[in-house]
Amino acid sequence: MTELPRITTKETSDLRDDYPSLSHLEAGNVAEWLQERKEQLVTRARCIEADADTTRVIGVVVTGASLIFHAVNPLVLVGGLVGGAAWLWFVVEHFSRTKEFAPLPFVRGNMVDALARIGDYDARHAWEENHLAGTITFLPRHEAEEFVFLYSDSNFEQLTQYLVQTEPGKRFHAYRWLLGWYTKLKGRGLPTYDNLHTYLTTVEIDSRLKVDEVTRLQEYQTRQKETLQLPSTPAVDVYARPALEASNEHTPTDPIETPQHTPSMQRSRKEDARRASLLSLPLPARAEKMLALLKQDGFDLTKCVQDQITVIAGNQRGGKGTLMAILAVISQAVTPTLKVHYFTAGGDIYPFQCERLVCRYTYDVGGSDADAQVAKALFSYLKQMDNAADGTYQDVLLVIDEAVALSGYLAPDQREWMIKFLFTRASKKGAQIFIVLHGKNLSSWVGNKTAGMADTFKTGAAFIGCEATSVQVAPLKKIAVATGRYFLTEATNFERSREDGVIGTVPAWLKEVTHPVNGQPDPARTLLTFFPELLVDDVALLARKRVQGAYFTAMDERSTLEQLFHLDAQESDTEAAIAIDDEFFHIVITVIASATTVPISFHAIRNSRKWEGNNPSVKMLRAALAQLVNEKRIQGSEKEGYCSKS
Repeated sequence: MTELPRITTKETSDLRDDYPSLSHLEAGNVAEWLQERKEQLVTRARCIEADADTTRVIGVVVTGASLIFHAVNPLVLVGGLVGGAAWLWFVVEHFSRTKEFAPLPFVRGNMVDALARIGDYDARHAWEENHLAGTITFLPRHEAEEFVFLYSDSNFEQLTQYLVQTEPGKRFHAYRWLLGWYTKLKGRGLPTYDNLHTYLTTVEIDSRLKVDEVTRLQEYQTRQKETLQLPSTPAVDVYARPALEASNEHTPTDPIETPQHTPSMQRSRKEDARRASLLSLPLPARAEKMLALLKQDGFDLTKCVQDQITVIAGNQRGGKGTLMAILAVISQAVTPTLKVHYFTAGGDIYPFQCERLVCRYTYDVGGSDADAQVAKALFSYLKQMDNAADGTYQDVLLVIDEAVALSGYLAPDQREWMIKFLFTRASKKGAQIFIVLHGKNLSSWVGNKTAGMADTFKTGAAFIGCEATSVQVAPLKKIAVATGRYFLTEATNFERSREDGVIGTVPAWLKEVTHPVNGQPDPARTLLTFFPELLVDDVALLARKRVQGAYFTAMDERSTLEQLFHLDAQESDTEAAIAIDDEFFHIVITVIASATTVPISFHAIRNSRKWEGNNPSVKMLRAALAQLVNEKRIQGSEKEGYCSKS
């Protein structure tokens, strides 16, 4: 057989050997391969750092020895010049790469900063915390960027999901393509999976792929699973009938506490078979099949997304949140890499998976105070979105539930800005946005003062209406429940359907699970039983899980500052009443007088080791410093720092 021509050149022939075995990556060991690559870069950085220290030690020692012994033998100066040249080469090369002047061995970072750290415990502590970051600076720039690319947990998870779904033979190419875009975007994010998939349709399988190795690895993985008999995660069928039902033995099932079952609703064997076939499908295919089944039963969800921004509106208990949850679950299932950011007021929270849930459970306060915190967080989030480049949020689904209630906690100018941004500029950022709105028309939220932008608001989103009815639950008691009917509507009247705007009614088989509070059929929780991967058992735990990422920087910074100020404002009256004694003043003055960096910051004073673990509260220290400044025993301010009175 004629050997195929090689695409590599003599300069690039060894580049692929620098990575862990690419056959493992192409065979499907994606997470293992990425972790190995990350550890490889860390180890390489440590080796380069050790070599750098050795170079500087030898250079300094040889140069010093030549200066001492040159009188004995003038040729010693030659060795000194060689050692000095090696030392100088490292210093110049390291400075050109990192902008750090590091002439001494074992002293990492800028020499000036190292001198400033002497005697400063806080600075040394911060330097020790950033030890890994300092090590990575010894890598070449392209490898340091690759380590940062892999080091982020969110990037690692997203990258794993991308590559697992990529066709074997194209995974390494996809990895390099994503790394290139990450570098171009300067770490702000990754392209969406749709962009990657579209690009890979133009890419052929790598001609350098070692098919035999990949095949053997895949066969080995199959044999290993069979040998170890690793149990696969079963699809939980909460509606499955007891095995002994046919013999009239009433063996109870083990239903999950949430969602709950409606005993009166019996399902046919045909429905059981349909459900089992759905659960056997992969997540995206299952979602597409679910959309087709719903459309077949007269409930066309594809009509709900007429625009990038969808407003689900209507009266109380009309099913607005239910439709929002259904759309969010289906959207995640269709695109597993989608990041859902869910903001809501009140305590009725749908238990679907999302990257960030901000609700009452997120904060230590309760009731309306917590809802006010959610509103502030949403405002900060939208501000950051506004400052981002167009298209940055393409992989984000933003859900704003109870929008009227949340905006009520904002100042009038903030509320006006939020509404204008959502209906005029938000779509440019790339995110799909679902807004749940309580009211009869758009003016009930926007108001009449629209600054001439009323028509823009009406055309800036697609509007969906819903219906509610009353159900008699007791002789003198009725409750409002949703009929399950939805339709496209106009901004001027949410109760009237547009021509040809009927979306349909939720089918009966999607109402088999009941709401845990009112006991009424709950289509959203029923849908989650078809997608158990997206069901959340503990909503409160999810709400307190703070996922770090570029989308939440401004929101989290503001929340942290507000918590600090809140804690400061909530200092107990007993502590405020404690008189600050002379010993306390003495420690403060000693900390300021012994500071190596002048002026010393408020934070450094409070965290000094001279407190021996009994660090003062912010309020007490602030009062002591203010008194010392007034008595002219020290000088400075909290903003500029403090120093001893000269």
